[in-house]
Amino acid sequence: MPEHAPFSSEPALLLDWLEESRQHEEACILWSSGIGDERGTWLGLAGFGAETVYTRLSEIPAKGLHLGWTSYEFKNALHGLQSRCKPAFEWPECWFMKPRFWQGLDRAGRIHGDWQPHSLGSISPLRAQLGDWSSSANPERYEQTVSRIRRHIVDGDFYELNYCVSFEASAELDPQALFAQLVQVSPAPFACFVKKGNLYLLSSSPERFLQKREAKLLSQPIKGTRRRQSMDDEQVVAELERAEKDRAENIMIVDLVRNDLSRVCLPGTVQVDELCRVYSFEHVHQMISTVSGTLQEGMSLEDIWRASFPMGSMTGAPKRTVMEHIDRYEGFARGLYSGSVGWFHDGNFDFNVVIRALQFDQDKGLLGYHVGGAITFDSDPKAEYQECLDKAAGLRSTLGI
Repeated sequence: MPEHAPFSSEPALLLDWLEESRQHEEACILWSSGIGDERGTWLGLAGFGAETVYTRLSEIPAKGLHLGWTSYEFKNALHGLQSRCKPAFEWPECWFMKPRFWQGLDRAGRIHGDWQPHSLGSISPLRAQLGDWSSSANPERYEQTVSRIRRHIVDGDFYELNYCVSFEASAELDPQALFAQLVQVSPAPFACFVKKGNLYLLSSSPERFLQKREAKLLSQPIKGTRRRQSMDDEQVVAELERAEKDRAENIMIVDLVRNDLSRVCLPGTVQVDELCRVYSFEHVHQMISTVSGTLQEGMSLEDIWRASFPMGSMTGAPKRTVMEHIDRYEGFARGLYSGSVGWFHDGNFDFNVVIRALQFDQDKGLLGYHVGGAITFDSDPKAEYQECLDKAAGLRSTLGI
């Protein structure tokens, strides 16, 4: 089970940060929801206002704190690919800032940084007006696409493909209030709130993409999900632990991550620290593995991202082939979904996987989210679609749908 931190000041601190974000064109808040782990550095970290902006990994200085993201579409620059569609939410593919002000809460409860609150935050209750939802694939189309993907697997084109569906609706809402409610309804260790002008990302992600501490790289892919039936649903946990299909999916991605890390790590240092362990969150149980390795000297951020991004849990295997088929079958560009948000600080970094995420364009009045899952030969289309809905339970509950 995740470790819950005992700091009662956390909710008030988050509200302070969310209120401060209203005063700036750019803001990035990373939030653990009180769920820590021995590998983590921050329980919460926030930056406000862009003193300097970087749109290439090679531009980011080795010293200092920098917050930002790489979107899923950054794959095009890294791997020479193209996207057929334009993302509905137009985030830059690679964007980082040195914040004008920042504050962090470490795992010992100590406050760091140069930002000072003007007053205690007070977020009004969420009021959202939503239009009708549209989807890139209804259940019938979803099942047809899964059948086509399975035929590719039979033909030997690839082994596993992560197939996603998008949902969009018109909306009028307060994104700060929505995030405050989201992390209350669906707490997760890698949650984030990002603002860039009129664009907002609100994610309650349970997944770590990649962390660097000194010379050690670490990734924690997720494959295998079950909806919680009650707070004491040991039977569901036991069933997931024994599920051959889910274990096969997870192990396949673990092998892919091992291969990715081996391209930038010292020979013989890449290892599986934890294989197919089930962790429980507010709405779902997740099967998580941990892979680590020792980074070779001289490897740049571009080298590391080119070897490992996008994360295998959001693509499948082999990675380049499935990314080409994903673009063909999904019918939309993922944008920041399936990308990564995080921090660089004095040579170290920690980044999430952007899942369980709402995106909001305040100017267009457009709200959207995406869900998906790994398709293998053993996939049952109806069960896969239900798993998508299970993963979106926290988002849907927050929105009252």
